[in-house]
Amino acid sequence: MVNSLIEQNLVTRQETPQHEATGKIGRPRELLYVNPNKYYTLVLSTGNDCRFLSFLHYGDIKPCFMLKLPNYPHTWDLVQAVNHAIADFCSARQVKRSAFLSQVVVLRASLQQGYDGMVFRDNTLQEVDFKLGQMLTEATAIPTYVCNLAYGHLLGLLAKLPQCDNALVFMAGDGGVGLGFIINKQIMTGPHNCYPECSHLPFPGGFEQALGNYGPHSANALEYGIKILAPIFKFSAIIVSGIALADHEEVIYTVQQRLKIDPNPLMHHFKLSFVPLTNPERFIHFAYLSFDLAIERLNPCIIKRNLQSVLQARYGK
Repeated sequence: MVNSLIEQNLVTRQETPQHEATGKIGRPRELLYVNPNKYYTLVLSTGNDCRFLSFLHYGDIKPCFMLKLPNYPHTWDLVQAVNHAIADFCSARQVKRSAFLSQVVVLRASLQQGYDGMVFRDNTLQEVDFKLGQMLTEATAIPTYVCNLAYGHLLGLLAKLPQCDNALVFMAGDGGVGLGFIINKQIMTGPHNCYPECSHLPFPGGFEQALGNYGPHSANALEYGIKILAPIFKFSAIIVSGIALADHEEVIYTVQQRLKIDPNPLMHHFKLSFVPLTNPERFIHFAYLSFDLAIERLNPCIIKRNLQSVLQARYGK
């Protein structure tokens, strides 16, 4: 496996000098380093009133270049803007487009996650039922994976809570609510990798409006969501995150006290906690995702050699 990566010039092997200083007998320990400037990945993330296109050296979570794009109302305008930005980057830095291994597009949307998934609706794009990943792949020649903003948030929460096995997660902020099911340390999605939606919950006035912005109905919406969803998989851990309740943790306490005295004894064992996660923390996991997807294109395989070929290479016939 290591030899395969070295042959692709993706990593460099370097011996550690400390081994010689200690006088230990045997083969010196070696470290592997990702070669800079060899490959790139892209993350197109969503903001409140814009999108950010981040160019990443493979293996480096700090963008080497970032471009701010407006929230185009039409899908094709967004696709063209991304394609032109990549072309400009390649021209300015003398980079071949083939050096880009993967692209991750992050949406606040109802969608099927993946390369070929359908976007049913997006918060800013006017079109419905379109395959944005496929459109960007065809336009840019870079395999494009589309996912929900809440998915990266969940990845960040799992990294922050390594002991979390099962949990129902509400990510409230910017007027919307991301929903998450963590079962056996895995993020669950629906058929065809559909990301779960909570906007259709029949809460008076709108579930996302009530919980996605702090207000007089936030506690009622959170309590309602827990009572509807938590018993389905018998969750006991309820995690709340997002900026809407970051300075209003009294909402969490209020709902916890209500559940303790609920007429239904099944509600008494739910344990609520607020776990903050910043935008930079969330971005890191979209960068990691882009690196993981790039591995599929690199396809590192173990190089198998039999003993005879090894001896011939070393000692001759």
